[in-house]
Amino acid sequence: MKKFFHILSAAFCIAAAAAVLLFAAAYLASRKQAVEVTDPAVKLTPDSGAGLGEDVSAEVDIPLPLCCGVDNVSVTPPPGTVTSGSPLITWHKLRFTGRNWRIRTVLRPVRPGRTAAGKLQFEVRRGGEAPRTFTAAIPEFDVRETVGADKLELASAVEVRKGFPRRLGWLLPLAVLAAAGLVLYLKRPRKIRELTEWERTVREFTDLKKQISSGALPPDRAFIGLVELMRRYLERRFGLPVTRRTAQEFITIMDRCGDRLPEESRPFLREFLTTADLVKFAKVVPEASLVDRSAENAELFITHTRPESEVKNV
Repeated sequence: MKKFFHILSAAFCIAAAAAVLLFAAAYLASRKQAVEVTDPAVKLTPDSGAGLGEDVSAEVDIPLPLCCGVDNVSVTPPPGTVTSGSPLITWHKLRFTGRNWRIRTVLRPVRPGRTAAGKLQFEVRRGGEAPRTFTAAIPEFDVRETVGADKLELASAVEVRKGFPRRLGWLLPLAVLAAAGLVLYLKRPRKIRELTEWERTVREFTDLKKQISSGALPPDRAFIGLVELMRRYLERRFGLPVTRRTAQEFITIMDRCGDRLPEESRPFLREFLTTADLVKFAKVVPEASLVDRSAENAELFITHTRPESEVKNV
């Protein structure tokens, strides 16, 4: 499962990086393209036969390089019509180095007959350059009379839904990628640091000491648990074979490899392991005071043999 998650995360990062690089390449390539807007055609819907007071949509599509945008649209409605709401600017039909901008305005006829032409002006902006103004002609169209003149009402303004801010259009997919990347990062499998032998021994000794102090363990079982803990610690921490040795055999090994253990700790280890053999082989029951004293000395021994790396990490 972890391997699959790592593969998925790597694939997502590669895809996100490729998308960013692709967009950057397309944007830089579009900077070299010339801005050409030649006789933009305005499309009317419906193009004829609209009734008085009915909406007529006027749309114009403007293909531009990717780095360009459309702004500051003004509409001069044909005589006999009024505009309804503000012009709406959107973009669609994305290409590698360009996109089509669409300007849409709504006209409402207020006089029957054939209208004259109107015009639609807009600015094309490219970063670092002065804006250029272009004009698109709104064609003439026929208006039919649908109500009597005494019942004719002028069109009122209507609320026009605003589109997503065009300058922020590219931020949306990048924000989605960033959010998905953050979720994957927060849910990634985290490697838990393994405890050192000294840390593990301290934790085990703390648990054992609580049981001894509370009286949860009888003296013989408490002493045996303490002996097993110390034998494991001596063997794993210092590499001394203790678990399958008698006290006399360990004392011989300790004297031979004495540089591994502190000199001041040897008397305690001799007495402690000798007592352990009596409890194990001679079935001697240790007194509670012996268990408490052994636990105190074992704690001092573990504390004094703390590795230097553990001290530096504090």
